[in-house]
Amino acid sequence: MWRRYGFVAAPLQSGTTGNYIGLACKAADAGYKLIVVLTGNLNLLRIQTQMRVDEGFLGFDTQYPQRPGREQFHIGAGCLPGAPRLKVISLTTSGEHSDFGRQMASSAHIPVGDYPVVLVIKKNLRILQYVRKWIAELEGRTVPSGKKIVRGFPALVIDADADNTVPDVATANEEAELPRTNAAIRHLLDSFEKCAYVGYTRTPFTSI
Repeated sequence: MWRRYGFVAAPLQSGTTGNYIGLACKAADAGYKLIVVLTGNLNLLRIQTQMRVDEGFLGFDTQYPQRPGREQFHIGAGCLPGAPRLKVISLTTSGEHSDFGRQMASSAHIPVGDYPVVLVIKKNLRILQYVRKWIAELEGRTVPSGKKIVRGFPALVIDADADNTVPDVATANEEAELPRTNAAIRHLLDSFEKCAYVGYTRTPFTSI
């Protein structure tokens, strides 16, 4: 098993969104087949991030079904003249209620590994658990410890709001949501034999 970890600290309005979209593009070129972008807990922020990913990486508007010949829904990178269309799928969209939920976790039978699959999700405990359960059941292989591990392809988790966490230390409230969310991110990473995590922050010492 191998892990790669990265951390980026940058001021507000300094191009971090464009930076991690570029990172996602490089990861797809390098063979990463699952790319998960974690946003903050606000649905509006998730939608805005999805729209930027649509434009800068996917090349199409995820609110509309993609069919051959539907050029009017190509945007951003999808409108580059002469550029081949990227074979990629997004299981989330920029619609208001289009985060990765229980229904998607039970019905998405996309063969991950044939081409990149992208998720833009809120950094939410239940959503992270849905994603982990979905990918483990779909692509995981049981190892001697009893856990299911995905071995066929590497995954990239981009934490676009890494300052929205707290240190995992003993507190008076052991059921605090943020430490449990941190643990859910680690559990997601542990579901892959090969994975990378890159966190982005504008205010690295806010939690402390």
